[in-house]
Amino acid sequence: MKKFFLEDVSIDVAWDDRQGCDFQAMWMGRKVGHALCIIDGDRIKLCDIVVFDGVKFKRAFGLLPYRHVNFRNRGIGSLLMKAVISEIRKHQISKIYGFIVSKDLKRNPNLLNWYVGWGFAEVDRDEFQDVYLRDEDIVITKNLTY
Repeated sequence: MKKFFLEDVSIDVAWDDRQGCDFQAMWMGRKVGHALCIIDGDRIKLCDIVVFDGVKFKRAFGLLPYRHVNFRNRGIGSLLMKAVISEIRKHQISKIYGFIVSKDLKRNPNLLNWYVGWGFAEVDRDEFQDVYLRDEDIVITKNLTY
């Protein structure tokens, strides 16, 4: 199997002006991650960024027919976030928001710091009273300037 290089990952973007945007991270013809955004008035909700930790690839040789490859912590999430921000800027949307749910934070304790590194900030929940949030869930936003 080919050695992994981040520059070999492509991001496929599907934008729908009524609903939002889907980003697919592809490597060697396989989906290795994705991001999903939904348009919410003059802002956009970042619903999910996922990088897969067990993509199955057929082995060229060996006893086992498949090899599972972990793509986490290789820069694919950052590549997806860069694509998300770039695409949102193209559509003149000035605010991104999202929620870090407790199960994701337990799996990855550095997740909030990762979002802060991208310019997101934790905000008060008052703006999102219509959304069910657990006490430990975190609301984050990022304002884009033009």
